[in-house]
Amino acid sequence: MVADPAIRQIRIASYNIHAWRGTDGQHAPERIMDVIDSLHADILALQEVVSPRRMGLPCSMADMASGHGYHVTFGRTMLREDSQYGNALLSRRGPTDVHRHDISVPGREPRGAVEAFFSYGGLTLKVICTHLGLRQRERASQLDALLSLATTENADATILMGDFNNWFGLSREHRLLRRQFGPQPAVRTFPSYFPLFGLDKILISPGSLQTSLAAVNTPAARKASDHLPILSTLEIR
Repeated sequence: MVADPAIRQIRIASYNIHAWRGTDGQHAPERIMDVIDSLHADILALQEVVSPRRMGLPCSMADMASGHGYHVTFGRTMLREDSQYGNALLSRRGPTDVHRHDISVPGREPRGAVEAFFSYGGLTLKVICTHLGLRQRERASQLDALLSLATTENADATILMGDFNNWFGLSREHRLLRRQFGPQPAVRTFPSYFPLFGLDKILISPGSLQTSLAAVNTPAARKASDHLPILSTLEIR
């Protein structure tokens, strides 16, 4: 692993933005973007993103994020008459390669994952952002597909992150994640006004590269969405 000596740490974040709607019921994209700015993340996974796709409507996710210095890789899971819905990967630098995966289960809400590769000097990062389903059997199928992607065979480090919709620490899903990524601290992110459940995760392999992991529990974050953002630091050694 040969890394750019000028880059020592990479800040990684994941955030379910609840279709821009805050805990006060207001649709306020600028509030979400203020929270995103406060994270100072180099790579950021967003879930429940609604992005307009017609002229005359509020600016798209790409327009909004570019104004904050981010490149946007969108992973659409649903197409509506006036907008697209799904996951988005924001990054300070553009990816070198992108793959979009359909991990939907028949009869359930469409789900997807964005797999992107980034180069930091000689270091190749594989980043996968996703949003799993609400039912256990649905998540089990989706997680099997994701773990087959989340290997380090074609990257120096792999990051799997998003809203996993699972708070039961003894579940099969958690056992599989621990087997592949090692022990993970439980970080409570939902509901944002009084977080009880660790639905949102950032998993890094090799685990020794992850030096911090915490929810961002600020007054602004508690109001902007029903999830708190989760923030991690990856150290390049």
